[in-house]
Amino acid sequence: MLHDQESPVGLVFMEPQDELSLHRHDYVELVIITGGEGVHLLRDDAWPIQAGDVFVIPPFMEHGYEQCQDLDLINLCIDAAWCERNQLRSIPGFNAFIALEPLLRTQHDFSSHLHIDDETRLRMMQSIQDMRRELEEQLPGYQQSIRHRLDLLLIECAREHSQHSSHQHDALLQLEDVLRYIDTNYATSINLEQLSNKAAMSVSTLNRYFQRCFSCSPMHYLLQRRLRRAQELLQSTEKRVSDIAKEVGINDSNYFARVYKKYFKHSPKADRKLSNG
Repeated sequence: MLHDQESPVGLVFMEPQDELSLHRHDYVELVIITGGEGVHLLRDDAWPIQAGDVFVIPPFMEHGYEQCQDLDLINLCIDAAWCERNQLRSIPGFNAFIALEPLLRTQHDFSSHLHIDDETRLRMMQSIQDMRRELEEQLPGYQQSIRHRLDLLLIECAREHSQHSSHQHDALLQLEDVLRYIDTNYATSINLEQLSNKAAMSVSTLNRYFQRCFSCSPMHYLLQRRLRRAQELLQSTEKRVSDIAKEVGINDSNYFARVYKKYFKHSPKADRKLSNG
């Protein structure tokens, strides 16, 4: 892997990609198929891939390759925490491409994926070659340049993904609207009916998609979002625990303490002590 510890991405050029048994990584893997064809393996499924296919493998998802026929691909190995913090999450198509589609791909009845034309593939290849040059030469400012080019590449993927049209893909974008709404409004009063209306789905359909993607209900996902933000505030500010609870949309401080401990396996005060050293 061509990588620098201070950069959020490493590059692996598999030209060709040989057959590879199931394995997993602790990073987000963005895969661009640049030539040939083959079969991409998941633990319980497999699907054909060809030049122009672009897809994401989340951390710790087992995958592999077989029936490789002149299969060439590029792996962008992206720091998972960097993806989670990235402000690009607000761009339509980003969450659907990075988070939702890979999780739903493990379902046997879900086959949606991004396929790009030759012109788009050439643009993406140019960005990757620029990142490769920056990693190899390491001139002053190379880390900032790599982050910038990675952002541009992910924006391209998000735009392409948001323009794709299929029944499954449209459902992804509807679900993404809900995630973006939660990210923006988690501190306000939100109920399941609001989320259902935002997704233009029935409550049962919305629940089914959330269970598939996140193994929890929409309201539990909302609670997790509030708790993650509360942890950030506990570790970065001196605000009182009760004030932080209200700031993230939980008005009962006793309830906040209980669910915080259940989610993080330690109390809010423990995080405050950790941040104070």
